[in-house]
Amino acid sequence: MTTQSTADKKSRRRWFSPRFSLRMLMLLVTAAAVGSAAWWRWPVTQTTDRERGIQVLRETFTYHRGLRGELIKHGVHRETVAGEVILEEYYREGVLHGPYRKSSYGKVITGEYYAGKQHGAWEFLPSPNEIRDLTLTAYGDLFGGPSQSRPNPQGSPVREVYRVEEHWNRGKRDGSFQWWDHTGKLCFSHEFQNDRLVNPQQNPTGNLLLKRIADGSLKDQKLEQTLLQRCDMNYSETPLQEVIDDCSERFGLRLAMRWRRKTVVLMPPEPPHEPPLPAMHEIPFSDEWILREPDDWRASPQLVDMRPSSLARPAASAPLPPVVKNIFVAPVSMDRRNGPLYAGFDAMLSPLGLVLDYRYGMLCVVDVEGAELWKDATGVMELRPAGGTPLAERLDFPAKPILHSTPRGALRNLAVVQQIPVRPRYKEEDLGADREFLDQWLGLPAAVMTFP
Repeated sequence: MTTQSTADKKSRRRWFSPRFSLRMLMLLVTAAAVGSAAWWRWPVTQTTDRERGIQVLRETFTYHRGLRGELIKHGVHRETVAGEVILEEYYREGVLHGPYRKSSYGKVITGEYYAGKQHGAWEFLPSPNEIRDLTLTAYGDLFGGPSQSRPNPQGSPVREVYRVEEHWNRGKRDGSFQWWDHTGKLCFSHEFQNDRLVNPQQNPTGNLLLKRIADGSLKDQKLEQTLLQRCDMNYSETPLQEVIDDCSERFGLRLAMRWRRKTVVLMPPEPPHEPPLPAMHEIPFSDEWILREPDDWRASPQLVDMRPSSLARPAASAPLPPVVKNIFVAPVSMDRRNGPLYAGFDAMLSPLGLVLDYRYGMLCVVDVEGAELWKDATGVMELRPAGGTPLAERLDFPAKPILHSTPRGALRNLAVVQQIPVRPRYKEEDLGADREFLDQWLGLPAAVMTFP
């Protein structure tokens, strides 16, 4: 019986069943780890150019790959125009995280994000050109010319630009919110704690809505934050009805018009300011013509005037009479930038004798006379149902306005629109012979008409 030699066994085993050393295995694992890191975590930069008017906007995104190879924003996102950075923000795993800076037409916004939410100090700086224009309007031109007078509220819009500084804590307002005008004067200042406005009565604004927040009448936190947000409001001779509709759509507000007056008296805009003319004297040029020229020979030669002798001297123009208009079409002219929304409503409504108030769970535009002393005559605002009941929870919600309707339609829609079931209760002695009429008028089943 023959057997294979040991050398043959070793050579056959080496040929058919290869073996790897532990060192080779470690090298393979290390190479795989390095390759995975290079594939998934290595930053990927993409740059695109697109036309924006006559300029080219260059946009740069930084990504890394996910487990499935998809690109996830991670790193800097930058936009440049003609070499100038107009936007720079940072992402971490697809959400904004880190410093933020945006520059558009001279306006600069700086701040910081934390996990996709505003955090820390934010600053909103107006354009230097806007500040220059406002400075020239207030103090005269560069050559010592007279300053321009502020126009009438119903005339050309008066531009008001504010510098804003806000403080956030991971998406919640926390700290001071302040507005300064172009002269550096502090105009609005509010203090927040954990996204709630605290001590609004200490702010020298005199705004009625801030007083409602202070006394607890306005409990809608979302509405409170909307009223205190910064915004731009620019209208020129726009009817009040259109302005209210535009604000309702832009800011997501429910605005009810509850003023009583039908007309408003508007003063005509002031004529543009013109420097006074120098002293003039007349020289008879002929039997039919007179030459008028300034007493000072150094005055502008354009003031020399030749006129017929029969032409009377121009009389001073009489002021225009006031104009009476329907309040719905009363013109609104304003130009406010970066200001708080509630202050914009004050500037829009106060020239018309109106004010924005909070009544019955919604914003109402009412007459300014007696608005601060208004009290609910129906007693609805004084209802205090037991805590935890459906009615108690629903009364604290914002109201859902419905179209103008009859009492019959209002009662029918109350349970559907406002989600508050209604059950009318009448006393027998109050109804008398009119019970059948009330049943038909209200359109409610007889089972609902209960008596105590």
